[in-house]
Amino acid sequence: MKLRIQSVTPEILKQAEEYFDEKYKNIIKQKSSHKESLIARYLIHHYTWKYSSISHKKNLVFIWVNDRNIWIDIEIFKQRDISLLQKFSQEEYNILWDYDWNNFYTLWVTKESMIKFVKWKLDDMEDIKIIEASHISKEISDILFNRKLIWEFQWKLYTIYSGKKWNMFYSVCID
Repeated sequence: MKLRIQSVTPEILKQAEEYFDEKYKNIIKQKSSHKESLIARYLIHHYTWKYSSISHKKNLVFIWVNDRNIWIDIEIFKQRDISLLQKFSQEEYNILWDYDWNNFYTLWVTKESMIKFVKWKLDDMEDIKIIEASHISKEISDILFNRKLIWEFQWKLYTIYSGKKWNMFYSVCID
């Protein structure tokens, strides 16, 4: 299993560009975040695991490769319209101990990694119910996770680990 958060640097971008042929690079360049996408695919090509997952934001790549089905998400903190906090219920915030931006991003990345995992749509987020949240200290591939959340959707439970480092919020949902 390998989990990695990688900043976009000129060196890693150059390596990724040299690794792929022009046809493939042109396909990737059609994406709005083509640098991050190219680097993520370059990093995954160096591992021989059965499953992989990619999430990226401006100048940041998050990858996970494993022999089990997994999904990840990463978000970068930025102040948003206060009404967005209402995307989640007061009950969800209460389980996470507070109604604030840190908990908003924790809810968002954990729900989004779970949605990717089961191949739902973002509209399904409202139907996912939080059951439990706890503080933990779990390290996976040198990345620290500080929360474990249990979610329920359609009578099935899902465990998701989340973490925060600097202004990044990230999560993994493991089969």
